[in-house]
Amino acid sequence: MRTIRVLALLTTFAPVAVWGAESPEAVGHPAAAPYRVEEVSLGPIPSGVVGFTTSTDGCHIGFVAAKGDKWCVVIDGQVGPEYDGIIKGTPVFSPDGKRVAYVAGKGDKWCVVLDGQEGPTYDGILENTPVFSPDGKRVAYGANKGDKWLVVIDGQAGPEYDLIGEPGPVFSPDGQRVAYGAGKGDKQFVVIDGQAGTEYDGIVKGGPVFSPDGKRVAYGAGKGGKRFVVLEGQEGTAYDGLAGLVFSPDGKRVAYVAQKGGKQFVVIDGQPGTEYDTVVKAGPVFRPDGTLEYLALKAGNLFRVKHVPVEK
Repeated sequence: MRTIRVLALLTTFAPVAVWGAESPEAVGHPAAAPYRVEEVSLGPIPSGVVGFTTSTDGCHIGFVAAKGDKWCVVIDGQVGPEYDGIIKGTPVFSPDGKRVAYVAGKGDKWCVVLDGQEGPTYDGILENTPVFSPDGKRVAYGANKGDKWLVVIDGQAGPEYDLIGEPGPVFSPDGQRVAYGAGKGDKQFVVIDGQAGTEYDGIVKGGPVFSPDGKRVAYGAGKGGKRFVVLEGQEGTAYDGLAGLVFSPDGKRVAYVAQKGGKQFVVIDGQPGTEYDTVVKAGPVFRPDGTLEYLALKAGNLFRVKHVPVEK
């Protein structure tokens, strides 16, 4: 059973000093419109809590709690069934907070519990899954069955492979498409919408990336000690390394950090940029106006680099 780190549930707030004002009217502000306060008790914080998570909007909360030698998940005060274990990192809420999933163990088997319903049992569930689609309507996770791995999407088990790569299944922004890295023998490939792609020596960590409109997909792959980006099934220039693959907001442009020898640079739409000693790990990033920005180091100096679109 995995150990779950204990988290603090309470925050201490320091006193706040207020000067020279007794009411909003005193500082020139009209009185706030009255609110009708509705308060619903979700019950006491359960005993034996070892972890918790909240929905993105902060309106739902899930606890993992110990009950003797058993474990359970408590969602908004509702206590779930007891299990032999709950995997660290779960429960997870859908982006809209309306759905919740977690990984639970019975004996030596594990299952995903989605909205209170147990799924099929497997020998293991891939780390950092399950994941919800951006609209919260779909869910996917990786599962271990004997010496094979597979991806379960909306309750349907996919083909079995020797491995499923990190980070596991990835939904397109519109939730209509799914992609993930997989492997058979000594080869790896990306599965997009159920179709396995070209085999390579490896798939670069970070897996496939969808464009914001979900129409394009790119990923890093390796062959013979070199790394390159595969965009819409087409291989780009090979380099010694690459990272930071990102699409522009309109999905028409793609950029990433590449390495050649001891130098790093950003490649935009297949064109390599200025070489630096290091491109800072968090970059590059496209701004809403299409400008590409990142930080880089050269000869001990730090630079902020911008590639600004030029109107034709």
